[in-house]
Amino acid sequence: MHYCSYEFSPADFSENLGANEVRAAEFFTCLLKIWRTFSLAPHLPLLNDGDGGSMQRRQVVIGGLLAAGSAGLGTLALTMRTRQKEDAVVSIIGEDSSNLQAIARYLADSQLAVGTRSTVEATNFTTASAKAMTAFTQGSGLYDVVLGYNFDLPRYAENHYVFDVGESKSVARENQSFDFEADLLPNVWKELGYYGSAGGVDADDSRPVAYPFSANTMVLVYSKEVFSDPRVVQAYRTHFGRDFAPPRTWQEFADTAKLVAEANKAFKGVVLQGADGGWLYYEWMNFLFGMGGKVMEKKYGWQSTIQTPLTLRTIEAARAADLYLSLKSASAGDFFFNDAVRQRDLMLEHKAAFAIMWTDYIPDLAKAGGFGFAPIPGDRSMIAGGSFFINRKTDVPSACVDLISHLLSKPVQKKLALDGLFPPTRSALSDPEVLAKPYMPAVRQSLERGVYMLEAGLDATLISEKITQALQEAWRGEIPSEAVGSRATELIEARRAVG
Repeated sequence: MHYCSYEFSPADFSENLGANEVRAAEFFTCLLKIWRTFSLAPHLPLLNDGDGGSMQRRQVVIGGLLAAGSAGLGTLALTMRTRQKEDAVVSIIGEDSSNLQAIARYLADSQLAVGTRSTVEATNFTTASAKAMTAFTQGSGLYDVVLGYNFDLPRYAENHYVFDVGESKSVARENQSFDFEADLLPNVWKELGYYGSAGGVDADDSRPVAYPFSANTMVLVYSKEVFSDPRVVQAYRTHFGRDFAPPRTWQEFADTAKLVAEANKAFKGVVLQGADGGWLYYEWMNFLFGMGGKVMEKKYGWQSTIQTPLTLRTIEAARAADLYLSLKSASAGDFFFNDAVRQRDLMLEHKAAFAIMWTDYIPDLAKAGGFGFAPIPGDRSMIAGGSFFINRKTDVPSACVDLISHLLSKPVQKKLALDGLFPPTRSALSDPEVLAKPYMPAVRQSLERGVYMLEAGLDATLISEKITQALQEAWRGEIPSEAVGSRATELIEARRAVG
């Protein structure tokens, strides 16, 4: 049996309320979990109790004692008793993407096979991140497993909000298998789930904190309808002396996008993402790193502090900004409002020839048909995605480990990949049925050559915002393209200086 109990006395409330904020959060979390249990009860299968009767799969025994004291408030004691293996309910929260949708559908259909019951809260990225951080900072166990991203890793690890892998293994059931570790893509796991000592800087002394649940990247998507247009076909053949093929260099990409826009005014060459919220930053990182630049000199996104020098005042950064901004007249939609959703919708309407798209937004295009997929130009691609973070305040730790291990097993990874997950495992990315999906060969090649491109240190959000600001200023003509790197550096360093 597993117990969680909380006691509050009148003194707790009248004399030391601030010191008990965390305990209060845990108390109400316990109440919420009990409510969740009862709300699920009508839907849970029954188990034979061995005496010919039946009992609900999850039993909760609540004992309460409320006695009046001199202050009019007695002691409230609450005890929740659960059966850790059979009766555990693991609560999960994450971004409502194709990855979590695939996981949620599998869990809903396969509860008995999984062996652990679960609830999934899928919401937009901002809400999921805010709810997870609120639970962590309040010391709450409301969410047992958080599906977070690489930029969440430093704050989760530094603040000890989550179990690392070693701790997870120590609370796992005795015969728990971790064979799936050998199946994880090493570069993906290192980027998404490891964290170094000395505040993340020492990569040689890093440890695994979490297992990845997805391996995202950005790929080149092109409209077959656009490239079958007679005027576009003729213009392309005249310029390149051959039939269309996905561009292999960034210059070829830019030349083709401009050519399309000039050949047929009904089309644009590309849908660029200029919106706030990281979209512009994520997209331009492909250009920057693909053309030889970097934000910092390091191997992993998490391997930095606010003192780590920036490397944006370079000729490579200037060239990347210049090439990107040269596509202004060829870009579809309202640049400043183009996020991943708007970009996808414009491509579905075949408004443009190209888009550099997040993998978890491309399944809709594959379903619609009429699109091709390829790695981005150049010889490297972005590693992104997220990891399963186990809340240190969970009251069902071994059930969390059991659930994650099951989801990362080879048979389940294949099922999830066939249903929309972008898997972090070699076996799924090598499976013929998975590779039959039109976009998966490009995804596999991109991940195999994947490197750090996105910041994941403690100032990752600051860097994203200021690079976005500098690029938007250049797009509006407020600064020249060659000044983007210097302007971003100036903005970041100014903010770093004030802490």
